Amino acid sequence: MFTNGTLLAGQSLKSATSTHMVTLTLDGDLVASVNGVAYWHTNTSGSGATVLLMGADCNLALYKQLGDATPVFSSGTAGQGSNCFMIMQSDDNVVVYNKLPDGGTRFVWNRYNFPQGNLY
Repeated sequence: MFTNGTLLAGQSLKSATSTHMVTLTLDGDLVASVNGVAYWHTNTSGSGATVLLMGADCNLALYKQLGDATPVFSSGTAGQGSNCFMIMQSDDNVVVYNKLPDGGTRFVWNRYNFPQGNLY
């Protein structure tokens, strides 16, 4: 999911192998799963979140609706870059990277930075 990209409630983003996915559930929780078994979430069930936004400021955030000023969940990475993207990797990790001008990437955030929602 690239800069300014969104994931709406009920939508999923799959890994390259399609075995791992991150889903924004209809009840507002962002959930990572492998083969349908959840292993991590943002603990935002019941929050009313309907959209996940990869912001132009590099902040990955869940909002009740697009345009809201206050997120119900945030990666806390605002200002870490201007060309960031989020991917669901095949190693169980949800990761935000910053694409650099030379074509390389720089790690910004992953699900391990937010263990409060961990299901393990």
